[in-house]
Amino acid sequence: MFLKRVFPFFLLTVLVVGGCSREESSLEPPDPNVVATFKGGAITKDQVNAKYESLMPCCKDRYEGEEGRRVLIKEMVLPAVISKAIKHKKIDLRKNIREELGNLKDELNMSFLHIKFHEQILNDSDKYADLKSSYEFQKKRLEGFPLSERFDRLVQIHEQIHPAIAQEVEKKSLDYLQKLRREASITKNYDVLKVGISDEELKDFYHRHKQGLHGDEYQVPERVRIREIIFDSAGKMQDCPTCPKENIRQTRKKADDALLELRSGADFQAVAQMNAGNKSLETDSRWLARGTGNAEFEEAVFALEEGEISPVLEHETVFYIVKTLEKQAGRFKSYAEIRKPLEREYRWKKGEEYLKENRDRILFTVNSRPYTISDFLAEYARENPTHECHHEQEMNDQVKKINEMQPCDFSHNSFENQKMFVDNLIDRELIIEDTYSQMLHVEHGKEIEFAIMANLYPLFHREEMENMIHISDEMVGEYFQANKEEYRYPAKAKLSMIVVQGGESEESKKNALEKAQSAYQELKPSLFSFKKGEDFAEVARKYSDDKETAAKGGHIEVDVYECRNAIEYMLFHGFHEQIFALKPGDISDIYEFENNYYIVQVTLVQKRV
Repeated sequence: MFLKRVFPFFLLTVLVVGGCSREESSLEPPDPNVVATFKGGAITKDQVNAKYESLMPCCKDRYEGEEGRRVLIKEMVLPAVISKAIKHKKIDLRKNIREELGNLKDELNMSFLHIKFHEQILNDSDKYADLKSSYEFQKKRLEGFPLSERFDRLVQIHEQIHPAIAQEVEKKSLDYLQKLRREASITKNYDVLKVGISDEELKDFYHRHKQGLHGDEYQVPERVRIREIIFDSAGKMQDCPTCPKENIRQTRKKADDALLELRSGADFQAVAQMNAGNKSLETDSRWLARGTGNAEFEEAVFALEEGEISPVLEHETVFYIVKTLEKQAGRFKSYAEIRKPLEREYRWKKGEEYLKENRDRILFTVNSRPYTISDFLAEYARENPTHECHHEQEMNDQVKKINEMQPCDFSHNSFENQKMFVDNLIDRELIIEDTYSQMLHVEHGKEIEFAIMANLYPLFHREEMENMIHISDEMVGEYFQANKEEYRYPAKAKLSMIVVQGGESEESKKNALEKAQSAYQELKPSLFSFKKGEDFAEVARKYSDDKETAAKGGHIEVDVYECRNAIEYMLFHGFHEQIFALKPGDISDIYEFENNYYIVQVTLVQKRV
């Protein structure tokens, strides 16, 4: 655990100087050995000398001489004064603060236990003699550091030691935990977490909530099966690269002539085969879903009746003649088709209500101490802060899947995962209980007391400053106007993605790049291939290594948001820059990230608002 230590020295100085009355400040020290007094305490010469001698040699220079000693005394008085003020205001006795401090003590105790395991392993094995000698030397040096630094530095030392003894630590920790489990009295009642759902109940939910269910897993878009003849003027550029207008005119004439033949009763397949690069066999037909291609092209194609042939359609330097073979209207999927995702969504909804209704039921007991569902959920919420169910895109070396979704509430986990969380909490309670039995909180009392005060100082400081500073509505308005950009919703995009995993070796990376290039060629053929790009969803199913998104034609459930802070900017700026430069329907170039290759098609872009 990393403790945030904030010391508001300017405020403490006011407390020390102004916190005592004139009468108190004029009092003579009651003892010649006392060098400083404050309300409720005193600093003696012996304490100052002991503090000075405990310092590292490199730290003593600033405290030499009379002025140096004054500085040291002041630094000793300030924490004592503010600790007294905190006790006086009873900040540490407030219910929510008391609970947080209890949790802090628990975490510190577990850290001390971890350190204890390290020291036992170093002491019990001769093979770590050199490591033990180095550790004892570094630990001895820490005695000269202020308490504010000592624990953090001790943790750093153990982080350096841990890799060398990691296996022994893991074994010792597991043996320790198994012993606690054997000796403890534990009862578990997992069944109180089960949410029963009948088929009739689910069907009723389906019929009542059709309009509220969104996403590709519930909807089938309108689509049409077509065959097409493609006339690409780019091929003629080789003959006359300086006369593109003439090339386009000749290509258009060729398309018009072909259309005239078709209008005169010629067979579509025969006309297609007469044109270079167009075999147009029955297998060449393809499905076009609304919203996945060029808007003008789609509008023209979807306006055709089954069996109807289009006029010549134009897009940039390419001309098309399309024949509609079959049309399917958009529809909401049947109950049987979406039962699985529907059950998940309903279980989430019902699970939240079920847990609230049964919050007082006992979930488990540890050494005769009962834990209700409510007790457990409070601990779960502390360890797993609540967050939105619709998560942003995350790409880092800890996340294997680009579209990973994390549960946003305990009820959103599967029953098996819920049992796992219960087991983890029981283990944690056993460990914490044992650390108190070992009196670790007494052995490390000074460190714990300091950590508690270090966490209370910022709260005390904030409350004191709030009493001194008045913030008007006008000041808030001025601040908002000056920082308006920070409060805008970031731009977001919906997209589909092809993921090709690169691996670690040069050979695997080379193969992955070749695979990504093959996919890209199918999506965006060269100008001289006389081919139209394949449907993104079909290419994703064929090439993507991410099975979950590949099954959905590369579609990603979560939105991708524009970078909003420095860390996101450093990690993802290049990737996001490519995405937000695209228009709906556009396909990105091949993008490399963390040894993987990505090809993205944007389906929706929403600007910052």
